Amino acid sequence: MKKFIDLLKFKKKLQKRVRIAVNTRLLIKDQLEGIGWFMYQNLKRLVENNPEFEFYFLFDRPYDPDFIFGENVSPIVLNPPARHPILWFLWFEFAIPRFIKKHQIDLFLSLDAYTSLSAQCAKITAIHDIAFMHYENQVPKVVQWFMRHFTPKYYNSSDVIITVSEASKQDLISTFGAHKKIEVLYNASSDIYKPIKEAEKTAHKNQFTEGCPYFLYVGSIHPRKNVLNLLKSFEAYKEKYQTNHYLVLVGRWAWQSKEAFNFLQNMKYKNFVKCVAHQTPETLRYWYGAAEALVFISIYEGFGIPIVEAMACEAPIIASRSSSLPEVGGEAAIYIDPESIEEIVTALHQIQNQEVQNKLIANGKLQIHKFDWNQSAKKLEAIVKQELKL
Repeated sequence: MKKFIDLLKFKKKLQKRVRIAVNTRLLIKDQLEGIGWFMYQNLKRLVENNPEFEFYFLFDRPYDPDFIFGENVSPIVLNPPARHPILWFLWFEFAIPRFIKKHQIDLFLSLDAYTSLSAQCAKITAIHDIAFMHYENQVPKVVQWFMRHFTPKYYNSSDVIITVSEASKQDLISTFGAHKKIEVLYNASSDIYKPIKEAEKTAHKNQFTEGCPYFLYVGSIHPRKNVLNLLKSFEAYKEKYQTNHYLVLVGRWAWQSKEAFNFLQNMKYKNFVKCVAHQTPETLRYWYGAAEALVFISIYEGFGIPIVEAMACEAPIIASRSSSLPEVGGEAAIYIDPESIEEIVTALHQIQNQEVQNKLIANGKLQIHKFDWNQSAKKLEAIVKQELKL
């Protein structure tokens, strides 16, 4: 009798197509950064591998059709555009719950650290890091208040929490307390990131740095990224060793970057510092591939995608020995104290040794196998199906 009842329940499940609403407000054409790429790579595979699911992609503004990954995706624009904490609250606590109730959604999937407290369905939420809990004034005050107030609530109200490193997982637990279920899904690099040929390296340097070697930073520029100390270290390095190296900063100038910008304007070697706007993966690949080293010395990171991208392009790495970066870099990087100008200068000099470079690159070829979008998406799919009891 029990087997017969279970069979009826199974058939009933098959008749009702599973409905998943997904927060996709950070899928913005040509503006994908860390969280955006995590969302893109995982959702694309989740949609393509599960044609039997019905996905509703919830945007807060007009969307690009490139983000509609299959015929089983229905794109929906919900108002208001969530571009301010007040509008975030309205979007997540009114627009989304109304949609979920109307369309009988089974699961709400949100991969950008926000969710809906009012949504009456299963909820999976990705919280990539909680830097805002440890470093005040790293974001505008109203954003800081919103995140400090709501993130613990999101954490506790979600059925599953996803994060991007074991370091971030332990940070969540020590800050917010134990959660019934936290899963780690690593970031990875796009397939576009590959080594470039020696002739391409030479051509790239000839075009952008007068044929000279350069150290590379990739990411937005704000205090937590420690770009000010990078600039100070580069100035000290140039003064001590008198080399022809450039420093290239690839990324946008974000909040509270004025101090770093003012220091740059007054540097003795400012003509050797090149600022480059946000790049697409197709062009960023060449910046990594031709670099003497990636210098990624953040004070705190939930993951640190540029490290994986640099490994994929066979670039040596200098990184902070803080938060998640040693977990991601493994033995493919020289690690420094991000507060020590002396250590950073020493690493900039040490990494020019060819034997050191060869060893770091070889270690990177092994380390990068830990980070694969297919593996992450497969794990996400398993989490989704478990929550849906499929």
